Amino acid sequence: MTEQLNESIDIVVELFDKYRDEPYMIQRIHQYICNRLPRTFDTIKNTYDINQIHEEEKQNNQDIFIQNFLNNNTYLYHSPTATFYYYDHNHYQSYSEDDILHHVLSTLSKNRELSSWKKSTKIQIMCRIKQNALLKSIPNSETIQQVLESLKPIFSSKTEIKYFLTILGDTVLKKNTGLFHFIRPKAKQFLMELDTLCLKTLNLHCTTTFKSKYYDHEYAACRFVPIIDGALHEGTFLNSILGETLTIIDMICVAAHYSIRYQSADRFIEQVNTDRSLLTYSFFIKDRTPTAIVQQFIEEYIQILPVESSVVVSEIPEIHTINWKNMFYLWKQFLDQHRVPTIIFQQNFKQILIDHLSENYDIETDQFHKVYSTFIPAIQQFLEFWNSTITTVDKDDQYTYEIEEIVSLYKRWNPQSNLQDSVCLDLITYFFPGIEIAENKYIGGIQCSLWIKSEEIQRVIGEFITHNIDKKTTIYYLYEYYCRVQRSSSENPFITSKQYFEKYIENHIEDYMDLFFIGDS
Repeated sequence: MTEQLNESIDIVVELFDKYRDEPYMIQRIHQYICNRLPRTFDTIKNTYDINQIHEEEKQNNQDIFIQNFLNNNTYLYHSPTATFYYYDHNHYQSYSEDDILHHVLSTLSKNRELSSWKKSTKIQIMCRIKQNALLKSIPNSETIQQVLESLKPIFSSKTEIKYFLTILGDTVLKKNTGLFHFIRPKAKQFLMELDTLCLKTLNLHCTTTFKSKYYDHEYAACRFVPIIDGALHEGTFLNSILGETLTIIDMICVAAHYSIRYQSADRFIEQVNTDRSLLTYSFFIKDRTPTAIVQQFIEEYIQILPVESSVVVSEIPEIHTINWKNMFYLWKQFLDQHRVPTIIFQQNFKQILIDHLSENYDIETDQFHKVYSTFIPAIQQFLEFWNSTITTVDKDDQYTYEIEEIVSLYKRWNPQSNLQDSVCLDLITYFFPGIEIAENKYIGGIQCSLWIKSEEIQRVIGEFITHNIDKKTTIYYLYEYYCRVQRSSSENPFITSKQYFEKYIENHIEDYMDLFFIGDS
């Protein structure tokens, strides 16, 4: 201000000096400065104040308009794909920038006070929208509940679903947790589809921390995520989870919301979750060692009998001896029971087990003596059933049995059995690795003496021909006849599937050409 004042004074002095010999000009300068100049600046000041008030009113109107527009229209932006989204408080959907601009301008046209500020208002709104990150939005309860509901078929509780979603959120928000989240192998296809769709839609991975197999990971970084095994199957599954209205954006936004809300999946498990069993399962090996886990296996699956130094190994009853193959099967059952993958390599497990049971292990026979497991008799009974009734044959479709048929035959052989299909599959897979099993259901290349399907079908067809000489029929009617005969049989009431029956006829059609109508299928 001092500089401006001095400059102004200098100009006035120059004027007086310039016209010092002209009294008229001196008089006019004096009058202008003393009379007109103050009034002129009063007018300028008033005009300026009025304009400022108008500008402030317009600015205030603009701020109110922008705030109302954004409050009434939840537009969001995802920078990795430079994509705009609109949230209708139920679902998220992509929205083009042109459509947003059209919406802004059409709304602005109804506000006359901002007609001259359209461009400025439009620019500010678009800038504000770009600051509204999609993954930092807060979904409504309706959206959250729909996502939770969609995942109910593959989890046992909402708490488990929230845990799973928080892990997804940690991943898309790129929180460097350094953790590995193990999930059952049947979930692999679902996770792959989920990650592929997330990458395609948001250019982000969401399942990179999930693993289906353990491979020498640090125990402290391992977490287990529960899942209902029977709910997942191979094939496209994600679409059935999302349904017709829910989108991957809805799921990922809810996941990101949980990650922000709970800070991390670990913190959710430790401080928010009230399900102690979930905490125990998720942190099953977090603070443990392989030795401690093998010790738990021994406590749960093995009974150690006192070892007497005078006892000769050959004199120990067979029931008190477990060979290595059976012992490793028990270990696999232990892992399955606790729903965890193979977390110790086989050779490491064996060495730790031998260290624990050093007095019971015989290296020459590769057996553990003076030990007992309540699970062994059931295993031995099934192996006895298999070895006494099952024979291998040339791999031919006519000798295909289903797992549930083997279970039924075993229950007929051993009426006290409560063998489940899944356990039967595990036993066959482990003890008879050469047996061909398709789709975890169909067993090929075997024949059971308790039920030889081909001979049974031949017998029933023979009876039909005997009672219906020169009478043609259809495969469908013949199968119905077969079912009626089997249902009334007291000796062998088993009924093969229509698929197997038709396959058998197809393979032996030359023997029965005169029995069926031409063209029958």
